Amino acid sequence: MALVARRLDRLEALAAEISQNGRRAVVITADVTRDGDLERAAREARAALGRLDVVVANAGLTTTAASSKPTSSVSSERSTQRSTNSRRPAAGSS
Repeated sequence: MALVARRLDRLEALAAEISQNGRRAVVITADVTRDGDLERAAREARAALGRLDVVVANAGLTTTAASSKPTSSVSSERSTQRSTNSRRPAAGSS
């Protein structure tokens, strides 16, 4: 399993939990909103695991981030979130 996200500390904690259950988890840091990061993450995952069978796109907006910003900013960020989850994964799926 490849775990991809921005925060290395959280990735490593999750990978350790997965490993404790007898599974392998590869940690890859990336920000899917940055050009090239998704493609690099897909390459690294394929290099470590051989192939990708399933991709789960789950970019999110935190509750605290949403509550501390004006409504228009939150609306714009949610639009970006939907766009990231629905379109960006295709770039790294080949």
